[in-house]
Amino acid sequence: MKYELKDWKIAGFLLSVALLGLLFYIIDFKEALEAFRNVRPFELTIVFFLNFVVILFKSMRWRTLLTPKPRLIVLFLANLVGFMANTLLPARAGELVRALVLGKKENISKTTVIGSAALDRLFEGIGMLILLAIIPLIMETPDWMKKGTFGFIIFFSIAFALIILMMKLNPETFAKYIPFSENTNEIIKNIFEKLQKGFEAINNFKTSSIATIFSLMGWITQIFMVHFVILSFGIHLTPLAALMTLLAVNIAIMIPAAPGSLGTFELSVVLALGFFGIEKSIALSIALTYHFIQLIPVTIAGIISIPLLGMSFKDIDTRITSTNE
Repeated sequence: MKYELKDWKIAGFLLSVALLGLLFYIIDFKEALEAFRNVRPFELTIVFFLNFVVILFKSMRWRTLLTPKPRLIVLFLANLVGFMANTLLPARAGELVRALVLGKKENISKTTVIGSAALDRLFEGIGMLILLAIIPLIMETPDWMKKGTFGFIIFFSIAFALIILMMKLNPETFAKYIPFSENTNEIIKNIFEKLQKGFEAINNFKTSSIATIFSLMGWITQIFMVHFVILSFGIHLTPLAALMTLLAVNIAIMIPAAPGSLGTFELSVVLALGFFGIEKSIALSIALTYHFIQLIPVTIAGIISIPLLGMSFKDIDTRITSTNE
């Protein structure tokens, strides 16, 4: 049986609905509403601004990996557009959108920018991998998280191996063994060379080290975001709870779901906070607040960023129209 992309979109949407339905079924609505009434706005205001600090660190990391260096403000706005697209579109399409926006605005080869965006995500994973390696050394973790960590390590290892393999392959040799016409082989060779250009930063130890530092700074800022959301409900937990919650969310959102990772995001927060003794109804209130304050401000900022970049929604397509740009 052949499965099309739309089938996976439907499956992801149904999974999100099922998980949200399950969570709302098992909670006490009265307790959840009471938790919302007692939320303190001061901590949430801090989280609101930290959202954009995280995106700034991500933009600085991506700029480190690119040659020539684009303007930081353009990278920042392109990332906002990408996060907006991730919220509104399925299959994390924002990863491709942000690369295409940057390529168009800074006149850089789209293929090269896509390669650098893939490398940027790899360094995001390196930061997460470091945290996943640290957390079992300082606290006990539940079995579901251990399994999720194992799955992430496998996924990350495959992605890293593929990028290294692409860096080592000679484009001419690669194209020579493809059974297509000479013109088609030349196009494939050009694409391969531009992708390699996007990956070449990984060969530089200094660049890789700086990118890893920016990645860790972004992750640490996100830990503070989770911590302040929990604190806004009047709950005082160790920052390790915020760390575990953040890692659980990022493992869970790897599972295909509706745009914005609805359902998988909330379930992971409820499970992580449940490990620290937080009742399900309150944990779901925290999850919804954390998810809302992440998605809504950044999505609105992404929409505003499109005209600031001198572009329109028609320019935000997800196709590489030319391999020679």
